[in-house]
Amino acid sequence: MPTLSIVIVNYNVRHFLTNCLDSIEKSKKMGFQVETIVVDNASIDGSITAIRSSFPEVKLIENKTNVGFGKANNQGFDTASGQYILALNPDTILQEDTLNRCWQFMESNRDCGVLGVKMVDGSGTYLPESKRGRPSLWNAFCKFSGLTSLFPKSKWTSGYYLGHLDEDQIQEVEVLCGAFMFFRSEALLSCSGFDEDFFMYGEDIDLSVRIKKAGWKVVYLPDTRIIHFKGESSKKASFNYIKHFYQSMSIYVGKHYTGWYGGAFRVLIRLAIWLTAGISFIKHNVLGNFLLIMDFALTFGIQTALKKTWAVFYFDNPDYYDNLASQLHTLGTSFTWVFFLWFFGHYDLNWKPRRQWTGLFFGTACILIVYSLLPSEWRSSRFLIIAGALITLLATLLTRKSSDWLLKNWLQKGRRQNYLIVALSENAKKIRETLLQNEPQANVIGFLYPQNTLPADSKDYLNTIQNIGQVADLYKADNIVFSTDDLPMQHILDLMVQPDKEVRYLITGSEETAMVSSNSSTSQGKFYHAASSFRLSQGLYIRLKRTIDVSVSLFVILFYPILTLALSRNKDLFFSAFRVLNGKATWVGYLYSDQKVSPNEFLPPLKPSVWNIEYLKNNQDYLPIFPDNHALNQYYAKNYSPAIDLSIVYHKIFVS
Repeated sequence: MPTLSIVIVNYNVRHFLTNCLDSIEKSKKMGFQVETIVVDNASIDGSITAIRSSFPEVKLIENKTNVGFGKANNQGFDTASGQYILALNPDTILQEDTLNRCWQFMESNRDCGVLGVKMVDGSGTYLPESKRGRPSLWNAFCKFSGLTSLFPKSKWTSGYYLGHLDEDQIQEVEVLCGAFMFFRSEALLSCSGFDEDFFMYGEDIDLSVRIKKAGWKVVYLPDTRIIHFKGESSKKASFNYIKHFYQSMSIYVGKHYTGWYGGAFRVLIRLAIWLTAGISFIKHNVLGNFLLIMDFALTFGIQTALKKTWAVFYFDNPDYYDNLASQLHTLGTSFTWVFFLWFFGHYDLNWKPRRQWTGLFFGTACILIVYSLLPSEWRSSRFLIIAGALITLLATLLTRKSSDWLLKNWLQKGRRQNYLIVALSENAKKIRETLLQNEPQANVIGFLYPQNTLPADSKDYLNTIQNIGQVADLYKADNIVFSTDDLPMQHILDLMVQPDKEVRYLITGSEETAMVSSNSSTSQGKFYHAASSFRLSQGLYIRLKRTIDVSVSLFVILFYPILTLALSRNKDLFFSAFRVLNGKATWVGYLYSDQKVSPNEFLPPLKPSVWNIEYLKNNQDYLPIFPDNHALNQYYAKNYSPAIDLSIVYHKIFVS
């Protein structure tokens, strides 16, 4: 029987991957067999064990390092035995008829070498990269300059995304998106797969062009759709994305264009790198931390004004504090307060007043300790420190409250969100529980029955799926959650692409404790899962754990000669300290029976660990007794405290 091979490259997107594999299982496979191959690029989020447990039929290739998108796909292609090969992103969900439609089109069009389909994002919006033109100097200029966005349907300015072509008609195009490329094996093998010089991005453009040059057609098929939670696999807002994307474009230009044209193209790409990187830096480091920067400026201004007032009132000399020592003291004090406010979570989304009080308390204590150690000529006044702390408490509370009010009432962000859940009762209750763990302020309006007629016992449901639009309008729903266990993906997509619906959609499948979503075509995908209720998913405890890691690493590095003389063991301690300091490892991590996460564990991901938490099994300070590794890992994630890590580190270095 003919076979279709599906190759998926995964890197730390377990929850998206399981939903993707679930959608493959639910797709219609008529007249052909499907083999699925997952190539994992050294994920640390439990992806491998989740695949083995829930999808044992999947062929798994485990890389020890992240070898890149193109090389990993080629590994899968080498293993594939299918007449057709589908390269598929893990952050996608297929419609039930997608595989069958693509197969039938390829069977009827023997000159087609590769096929792409219509893609929509998590809000149901059409993704223009579903079909693209071959990059040229003019196309690139239009895209980078914004002309493509201003005139998306113009033939002259929309060449990059072929916006002038109807998105609902079958088209022969030049370039397809690597998130979904349905290859004829003969065409793929004749072009030797992806070019491995591209680590990430650009390889789909290059391969599309080479297949077309080899005489095959590159076709866009809008008869079926998929959801692509754009950006999840690559975190497209980061500087690494910008760097890799434009480096790949530079490789592409060098490979396909020569002479002055290629040189001009590369200059344009370099300009785009610096411009985009600058905009990204401002957006994510300045605008993204605007409240923190504003609090620092406000705190510095308060301290300066307070010193001026005190100098006049107490010393009768307005210039008393006009010296370098006083300015440095004001700068250091302001930085310390804002740092501790940040550390204890004052700027986190799930803000609570006690985080502000705790941050200012520890910040003030730290300032007073340092103050007592300074020479007299560097001191200002303890009164100014205490008074400054109290005024800063009021000022930062005011800025936080004002910021929250603006987000809620002006920008319509941060306000309480309304959710509708479309699922059968038992699934809907599980979804609601997971949702409230992730967003405690969420307002779950109710459940919709996933069929057109309510059952006899309908007390759990507001209405049926048939009236979803009216119910969403009536209750002002901001979000709708669909269970693919209870509603076909094709039906879900039909509902998502309805016009004039400003609603965010979330999808959940067989992994009931995980929901995936994306706000728009320009935002990263997001997942909600039960592990978010654990301490190790919360910003404060993540920062505390990292502080312990850095502190222990610095201690080991500074005192390593003494530790070596006193302790002949732990010879690798020095190198481990540098790995942890560089953020490549953590001192203490989960206990695995086989160095993998249990398939039923929804744990916050941690870096590879130097030591595990087995010590807790026999330590009477950490009761109750743990019946298995799963319970021990759950306890550690839910009840994490720095004391646990420190006790294990002490035991490993000085006792065992």
